[in-house]
Amino acid sequence: MRSNLQSVEDDAIFAVGDCAYIVDAPVAPTAQAARQQAHHLALHMPAWIDGRPIPPFAFHNKGAIVALGNYNGWGTFPGGTIFGGGWLHGLSARLGHVMLYRQHQFELYGALRGSLSWLVDWLEKFVRPSIKLD
Repeated sequence: MRSNLQSVEDDAIFAVGDCAYIVDAPVAPTAQAARQQAHHLALHMPAWIDGRPIPPFAFHNKGAIVALGNYNGWGTFPGGTIFGGGWLHGLSARLGHVMLYRQHQFELYGALRGSLSWLVDWLEKFVRPSIKLD
């Protein structure tokens, strides 16, 4: 894979996410990296169609966050202090994870469908059984 996410075998093939391994500058196969790669290609693909080259992809680490159950989580940000970097844990990390997930839904579905998705998820709590029996 070239640094602009183009295949070495065929210039018309591009890769993002887990299959986009750049030998010169490897990036971890995370959702954050895949999202940045997709935005990079979406921004530069119209120029490529017109015959201009796509510039190299540069990953910008914005940290990592994971949800652990309903009220717990862990998160790290680059740097050294909480909002300039550092660690989050507990409910604040869990809420951060929820907000990132909802942001992703809004980007995919738009504001109306993203809001409806949020509402349906909230309503599902009232109709879903508290335990799974299968």
